[in-house]
Amino acid sequence: MDGYDPSFREPSKPTLLDRWVLSRLHTLVSACRDSLDGYELTRGARAIQEFVVEDLSNWYVRRSRRRFWKSGDRADKRAAYDTLFRCLETVARLLAPYTPFVSEELHQSLVRPANPDAPKSVHWCDYPEPDRAAIDEGLERAMETALRVVNLGRAARNASSLRVRQPLRRLAIAGLGDGERARVEEVSDLIRDELNVREIVFPPHRGEVLESIVKPNYPVLGKKAGAAMKELASKVQAAPPGEIRAAIAGGGWSVEAAGQRFTLTAEDVSVLESSRAPWVAQADSAMAVAVDATLDEELRAEGLVREFAHRIQTLRRSAEFDVTDRIRLHWELSPGLADACARYERFIREEVLAEEVVPRIAGSGPVEEWTFDGERARVGIERVHKGG
Repeated sequence: MDGYDPSFREPSKPTLLDRWVLSRLHTLVSACRDSLDGYELTRGARAIQEFVVEDLSNWYVRRSRRRFWKSGDRADKRAAYDTLFRCLETVARLLAPYTPFVSEELHQSLVRPANPDAPKSVHWCDYPEPDRAAIDEGLERAMETALRVVNLGRAARNASSLRVRQPLRRLAIAGLGDGERARVEEVSDLIRDELNVREIVFPPHRGEVLESIVKPNYPVLGKKAGAAMKELASKVQAAPPGEIRAAIAGGGWSVEAAGQRFTLTAEDVSVLESSRAPWVAQADSAMAVAVDATLDEELRAEGLVREFAHRIQTLRRSAEFDVTDRIRLHWELSPGLADACARYERFIREEVLAEEVVPRIAGSGPVEEWTFDGERARVGIERVHKGG
């Protein structure tokens, strides 16, 4: 596929993402060996499932798609293919005690064609041994933090009602300690690309992106406070919300009411948070992540082009073109979309593998018409030559 031959050695340029997934792979190998040695087969099987679904498919492969199909850097593309091959080959051997037929199919269709000298069956192979030198616990922690940021960032984008393909100016990550911030900065390029933002900022306090209101939880607090409830409720409502939140996170908020000392915990109050303009924020107990939903003309134009490219990709799939096929692109566009596409034509061509753009509808390929964001497009595609 794409001319890749695992048996052929050529220069590669592993990225931070490659190093991370290989670290996760060898952490998985260690966990699987421990689970088998301890007769805890379910633990090992679940670890393999989590690696294949979450780490390899939902993160590594998805974040590497551009490297597989469009990378102009041959060494970078080679590193991506080598890393994926190593992961799949190792997973085939890890799976052997659990799913013997699936692992055998992987071995016969993936490993043996690349290495005819490999054992004739996956069940003749040694079980994998972890490479301790490949395990980078710091990098794994950094990526774990990045994934938390990404999950909150996706939720914030959804709350903003702006599609994922619309670029945004800023992403704020508030409330991180120095160690967490350093980990996020290590993988900030991945976060920016995944959430389609230009810049990441780090407000020291979540109050810069969220407005908070703390209210007494009367059914719970009333039983604790008794006759002091009225005064205690007044003090809760008058205190700075950030002070109460920080104190509760540290073990409890101490307050005096009606001559008594009370220590309030999370169950005693309700904290209501809302986004502070221009931010649209989502938060967990440790951090708040917010997107700046303000759009200028430059961002709007890029958003139009990204949505346009996505629709062309969908047209390619409906026409059953292979992902590596090169195409000729025909279009007739409304003025606003035409202006945006003129500014970003190189991006469109690289994204949809178009070798030529023709500003009129011609040829014998499929044609579709779309209307989106107040713009109109009539688009046709032709296969120029098959990819390989």
